[in-house]
Amino acid sequence: MTVINGFTRQETIALAGTTSNRLQYLERTGLIVPQRYGNTKKPTVIYTWEQVLEIRAIKNLRQEISLQIVRKIIEFLDDKGFNDQLRDKKLVVLNDEVY
Repeated sequence: MTVINGFTRQETIALAGTTSNRLQYLERTGLIVPQRYGNTKKPTVIYTWEQVLEIRAIKNLRQEISLQIVRKIIEFLDDKGFNDQLRDKKLVVLNDEVY
């Protein structure tokens, strides 16, 4: 028997305050990739607590900037050798500039 730790897609939608389409987009772009268990045609999709926090951080940033800019921020952090998770960063958005 497999013990699964994390949150289902529906629980993640409720906890992160997002939509199923947004979760699909985040996975398709590689920003948030959940684990899949079971049947390959209809697997159980599980998100970790850290991923839920990351989805919330992205959602909050999206109120000020585009998702493309969010992706560029993550790429910048990764390129510079920083942890690329947004949930523990303090970012300032001022006139479409991110600091």
